[in-house]
Amino acid sequence: MDLFKCFLVILVSLTVYLKGYAQFNDDFSDGDHTHNPGWVSSDVDGNGADFIVSDSILMSDGPQATSSIWLSTPNVTDLTNHKVVWTFDVNYSSSPSSSNRVLVYLSSDRENLSDTPAGYYIRLGESGSDDGIDLYKSASTQPVIADPGSTVASSISHRIRVTREVGGLWRLEAAPLESGNFQVIGEAIDDDLVSGRHFGFLVYHTSTKSKSFSFDNVSITAQDVTAPELKEVSILDAHSLQITFSEAVDHASAILKENYSLVQGDAQPASCIMEGENTVKLSFADAFISGRQYTLKITDLSDMAGNRMEPTLHDFMYYQNVEAAYKEVLINEIMADPDGAAVADAEYVELYNASQKTLNLEGWTFSDASTSVTLPEYYLTANSYVVLSQASDGGSGIANVLTMGSWPTLNNASDMLALRSATGELIDTIHYDQSWYRSTTKSNGGWSLELIDPSNTCSSSANWTASEAEEGGTPGSVNSVRSQHPDLTPPHPPQVSAIFPDSILITFNEIFDRESALNAEYTMEPDIKVLSVYADKNLKNVWLTLNNDLRSGATYELTIRHIRDCAGNLANTLISDPFHLVEPADSTDVIITEILFNPHVGGADFVEIYNASSKFIILDSLSVGNADKSYPIRANGEILPPHGYVVITENPEAIMEQYPKSIHSKFIALQDLPAYPNESGSVKLLNSANMVIDGVDYSEDMHFALIDNPKGVSLERISMAQPASDTHNWKSAASSSGYATPGYTNSQMLSLQPKLLEKLSIVPKVIVPDGDGEIDFATINYAFDKSGYVGNVRIFDIYGHEVKALAQNDYLAFEGFYTWDGTNGFGQKVRTGYYIILMEVFDLDGNVHILKDKVAVGTQF
Repeated sequence: MDLFKCFLVILVSLTVYLKGYAQFNDDFSDGDHTHNPGWVSSDVDGNGADFIVSDSILMSDGPQATSSIWLSTPNVTDLTNHKVVWTFDVNYSSSPSSSNRVLVYLSSDRENLSDTPAGYYIRLGESGSDDGIDLYKSASTQPVIADPGSTVASSISHRIRVTREVGGLWRLEAAPLESGNFQVIGEAIDDDLVSGRHFGFLVYHTSTKSKSFSFDNVSITAQDVTAPELKEVSILDAHSLQITFSEAVDHASAILKENYSLVQGDAQPASCIMEGENTVKLSFADAFISGRQYTLKITDLSDMAGNRMEPTLHDFMYYQNVEAAYKEVLINEIMADPDGAAVADAEYVELYNASQKTLNLEGWTFSDASTSVTLPEYYLTANSYVVLSQASDGGSGIANVLTMGSWPTLNNASDMLALRSATGELIDTIHYDQSWYRSTTKSNGGWSLELIDPSNTCSSSANWTASEAEEGGTPGSVNSVRSQHPDLTPPHPPQVSAIFPDSILITFNEIFDRESALNAEYTMEPDIKVLSVYADKNLKNVWLTLNNDLRSGATYELTIRHIRDCAGNLANTLISDPFHLVEPADSTDVIITEILFNPHVGGADFVEIYNASSKFIILDSLSVGNADKSYPIRANGEILPPHGYVVITENPEAIMEQYPKSIHSKFIALQDLPAYPNESGSVKLLNSANMVIDGVDYSEDMHFALIDNPKGVSLERISMAQPASDTHNWKSAASSSGYATPGYTNSQMLSLQPKLLEKLSIVPKVIVPDGDGEIDFATINYAFDKSGYVGNVRIFDIYGHEVKALAQNDYLAFEGFYTWDGTNGFGQKVRTGYYIILMEVFDLDGNVHILKDKVAVGTQF
């Protein structure tokens, strides 16, 4: 029995040893090189292979020509964790040279050794008489080990042995075939591992030496001498871990419970299950406690070769997967314009966990009005902060930064931000604007917006202000303005929008109590009954559905009674401002009335639009563009009433400074405005269906001819009724109005357009074309009983000389007009005096009608 136990121990030890020991041998005694083991040969000679086995020796059998042939086998063990030894015989009875030589590839990444493989090889033969046995690495002209002698200068008849240790130590030895005693050629360290699975011979030969190379006794042994390492610990659930090692591990030691323990409480797993050759699942009886740090200890674990790993410790923390409620994580700080900030050189948003939970942010989304990004795995503990930024360090070494691959660029003037959980639930939302800074200086950049009281989740703008930190912000730490800021104010009268005929949207200035909003009393004047009430999840919007449709152009008023904000403050009665049904803009509803395309230095382009309809139109449904692109007018729901003006520009402040009569409330700032070149271009106005509802192709030539410098002078539309495409419908703004009228009635607006059948009407009868905006030009009005006539319009002096042709063969509308600014055909101002305006009209039957009138050109004294 004792003898049997001894034999069993020896057998087990031998089995473990063989598991970590791989060997490849071929002495070609079977007379074949294609099977057991298999080699692959080149076929340059066309006979199927360029090598043969003769008398148990591998022989070259290439074509009788200068050529290169190769033979390889895919039997090299991975060098990473193994000690590898190569041994082989090489014989060539003549002096090797650059034309007759051998490269023995120890490790090649390619089967075809002539195809520039990556790996290591022994070079036997070179030009000159210093032929040695050298070890090379591919793509390197310097040997790893260089033979100091001329070992194979006269012939090659050697057994060569190469050893590589795991750490990268190479040893090269050789022995003459007749003696068998190895001599060390050299040693070197090369740990820049170039590994491949193929071993083989690459022979270069001339026509007379194609059968002169022979090889024998190939042996490759590999021994695993590296212990396994812990690669990864994954938390599967509250009871289980998955352990992954760097290599296959011994099954017996891997499933032994005693080899694993949690340092906290010395708890061992209840079970250990192999789930792959290098993966073990550990299950513990007691559940992990959320938020507690644990240390897993692993001991006495071995790989398949018996290499035992050192005792290993790994820290991990388990977090229970819990859901966040609304406002449990807050948008706590916003750096929308970091220009000049010392704390950061990139935009960032700080989140604060106001709950007592540890929350995994994986799958959460952060977005502005147009772009959304998904957050990676990150455990945000209770009362802690994390900073979201596109910069890898938040711009300036800020701790706790989550780097976003893409980033929703924050608008400096205003933006809407939202934070949602992985299930899409709204966690927090902020709609900030520059007024929140409460500072005209800090709103220009370099300072963040900070939340004042994180515990006051009911307020919005009143709970924010500019940072007071010297660096411009406090990302990752307590806000500089933090203080208690209780909400003691009831809701203000809300903004009411009628976007659809059968429903209205109520937007409150702060978060309301949901039950209170659903049960409040809503009445409308004129009387329309409310059928149902719906409260948005953001608790700032309420939708009312109505029993009758709202009427176009009608004015309504909403009264709300008995509603509370989320802090419990009661508003007994709230009465809204008058509101109207918002309708889409069709062609001619909203028109372009003024454009500035060549501004003063420091100024900006602008486009003025006018609501020529009786509709109430939401500005966000419109876009301004040029011939190539357009940009939406983002006006935060602002309504353009009938006969209302609005000015679109990138820089309202510059326009109002250079044109003091501008009306501040009429300006909308766009972050991007289409390019409007100084010489000529196109201005287009589009509706929500992306249909062009008005447009004009302008040029500098449309300005008053006597204006020396058009810089800072706008083009104004003369008639709202005539199309913008009519070049006669545009004039330079008057000097008396400061050369532009942004936001109010044009200085050149046509106030009279009589309809006189087959007569001309000239207004005024006397013009003084000096550019001051007072009677600078005459309007030549016409009207007919039908459209489709063709006309010519010419100006003559009292002597009958033609001064200028205003129109040649124009296709006439039912009614219209031309303008004359007192210049001749060369753009020069005419002399003072009377001038005849002659209009020739050709009707549909070919009859000619002559219409004429006169106008006087005067001057200022």
